[in-house]
Amino acid sequence: MRHCVLISSAVLVLAVRTTMAGTYFPPPESKGGWRTLVTKNTAPTADQKATVLSTTGLDTDRLVEAWQYIESLGRQQSLLVIRHGWIVGEWDYVGIGPVNSSTKSLTGLALAKLFELSDAGRLPRKIGYDDLAYHDLPATWGDSDPRKKLTKVRDLPTMCSGLQAMDRGIRDLNAALALPVVHPPETVDQYSSASVMLEGMVIENASGQSLQDFFRQYISEPIGTESVRRWDAYGAAGYAFMHTRDLARFGYLKLHHGAWDDGSGVQQLVRPDLIAKCTQWPPFLLNVTDGPGNNAQWLTPNDPPSHFCHTWHGWWVNWSPHWPAPLGPVWPSVPEDAFWMSGYGKDICVVIPTLDMIIAHQTARTGNLEQVLSACPEFCSTLLTKVMAAVVEKTSASNNYR
Repeated sequence: MRHCVLISSAVLVLAVRTTMAGTYFPPPESKGGWRTLVTKNTAPTADQKATVLSTTGLDTDRLVEAWQYIESLGRQQSLLVIRHGWIVGEWDYVGIGPVNSSTKSLTGLALAKLFELSDAGRLPRKIGYDDLAYHDLPATWGDSDPRKKLTKVRDLPTMCSGLQAMDRGIRDLNAALALPVVHPPETVDQYSSASVMLEGMVIENASGQSLQDFFRQYISEPIGTESVRRWDAYGAAGYAFMHTRDLARFGYLKLHHGAWDDGSGVQQLVRPDLIAKCTQWPPFLLNVTDGPGNNAQWLTPNDPPSHFCHTWHGWWVNWSPHWPAPLGPVWPSVPEDAFWMSGYGKDICVVIPTLDMIIAHQTARTGNLEQVLSACPEFCSTLLTKVMAAVVEKTSASNNYR
């Protein structure tokens, strides 16, 4: 039976810190980085195969087949598979590369932290989901059309602000601010990078810091990422660059309820109830109509509308108990509790709590490879099906989630 239990944030913090005792957390890459059972870009040896199987319950021959599928579409990609904190498959021909719209999920993490600081009285004034966005946007924005003053902060990451959608020119914040109102808020859900650009501006104005500095101080540096590049309010929707190993750290943070240990003891970087919102689908979207152009790039033609995947903070979920029957998982081959970040060119970081597993994929900006992959709607489904075929032991060895 699927069910939800609501408990206080204080109890959640205590529970998280108890379960985190003795849990592995990777040091920064400059200090050793992720522990690994394989050699990057090299076929695993017989001894490595045996060690991976006994330690993590994965069949590396099946992981190699997953990589061969990726490679058949163009070599300039990366694939990283982590289970129980061990790298069990790593092919990297990208280095530091774009994560495209996976950046939206990172902006969502920053928004969760902003709300936590607000609740703790550490901001000039309080801000929350139901606050009106115009308070933290330029006065000219709200004054240009009184209907804009009805848009709530929560409408920006869930992309139902009522503003005209814009998913091109995602470095043009002035264009995002100039978008007209075309629907009442929370009536139409339409994928829009402009909505997350405004979300980034809200974070900057409410915190008094640049988005990049805010994110670095509260999230990125504490978890040891060293490769994150080029990220500010202008790029809140899609301009972060990083190494795949660092992309996986953000998934690992979410897997561990927003807790991290940098060697000085477990710290709660984002409050558990707020970090949980990142992978909770907001039921108010049931009343929202799916707008045109929402044939989301990572879904197949038979998948549910995009608003059945999107969460409070710009992450995506495989299944939600709030979805109307008979909608099932987006990816049937993957456990229902999976969630992910996703971007153009099939840049993804998929977290599967029940398997204690992370799967990250990136594409280099080379030639037309990003376009080739984004025109391949079955790519993610095929890749994940192949990786799932490698799972021999399906019971998680840890209690990292829920």
